[in-house]
Amino acid sequence: MSEYQYYEWQIIDRPLTETEQAAVNKLSSHIEVSATQAVVTYQWGDFKHDPRRVLARYFDAHFYWANWGTRSLMFRFPLEADLSALEPYCMDEAITLEQLENGQVLELMMDDEQGEFEEWETVEHGLSPYTRLRNDILHGDYRALYIAWLGTLRQRRHDPELADELEPPVPPGLKTLNAALKRLAELFGVDTHLLHAAAAASGELQPTNEDDLRRAVEQLPRAVCDELLLRLARGETGVAVALQRRLQPYLKKPTHRNPAPRTTGELMEAVKQVKQAARQRQAEAARKKHLAEMEALAQREPQAWQEVERIIESGKNATVYAQATQQLEKLHQLAEFQKTPAQFRTRLHQLASKYASRHSLIRRWREKGWVG
Repeated sequence: MSEYQYYEWQIIDRPLTETEQAAVNKLSSHIEVSATQAVVTYQWGDFKHDPRRVLARYFDAHFYWANWGTRSLMFRFPLEADLSALEPYCMDEAITLEQLENGQVLELMMDDEQGEFEEWETVEHGLSPYTRLRNDILHGDYRALYIAWLGTLRQRRHDPELADELEPPVPPGLKTLNAALKRLAELFGVDTHLLHAAAAASGELQPTNEDDLRRAVEQLPRAVCDELLLRLARGETGVAVALQRRLQPYLKKPTHRNPAPRTTGELMEAVKQVKQAARQRQAEAARKKHLAEMEALAQREPQAWQEVERIIESGKNATVYAQATQQLEKLHQLAEFQKTPAQFRTRLHQLASKYASRHSLIRRWREKGWVG
């Protein structure tokens, strides 16, 4: 079974220059480069350069996928961006933040090499569904990091110390995930029940009020506005980030409830309760559906018995007999529902006598225990 590796980089803040495109194109004979993207795939062999250094030098986001279970999503942030709030989410290898010469690189990585290779020849969506997460993180939305942490729990489930580990800060907005976060949860194998349990401690996401933002902009010193506009005119990256940082002192700080962190053991116990509640809801929904079906069938029971005979008369083959038996199964359920099993047996024995020569049909009914 062949290996498959997929590497993709994208630049978000500006297009690559022709010189940069030429430099990236030299990194591999397999690579495809445009002004905003580079993609390289391997079925045999590996990329010979460090993907994070390629990211830090030329791009803003990187995605790696291998069919043996490794997934990696990386974002480059400007050196001047204050990312100290990301540190509580970082953990060895899985969630890392590294400062390089050309920027700060955040990596969210899953390395689940259990089981067999996946028979995928291409990656369906690549990096594009995740690029908005970079700006979300820059603007203080850390749901992606928390979801990545949840994704590590399955990989570390055999760690004896895991149950006592405290969760990182629970960000607001986990109850209402956007498409990028939902896809990230799928990529990292985060169970929906685990997400639901984790979201119980998450408050509502509070976007910046438009009026507050306008007032904050109006309070910026003229010299700061001129500096940012000049950088924007030059096509510099990170201007939006710099503007957001300058606006922070003038913006109202959203108030979020900060509950006491749960241990992983407590979170897993909450998952069990969520699953139990889901099973109860499913059972109740199935009960109501069955009740509605039985009440509807009771209204047309005589016609249903006539339908059985019509089906039997339509032919002498396995398909006909299966359809007739399926219809009788519903009538058998109705008899149990109405507590009239004797009436069902009487009607069935009448049919068995009428079609006694249909040995294959009678054998089906005998296997059901309806006739002797």
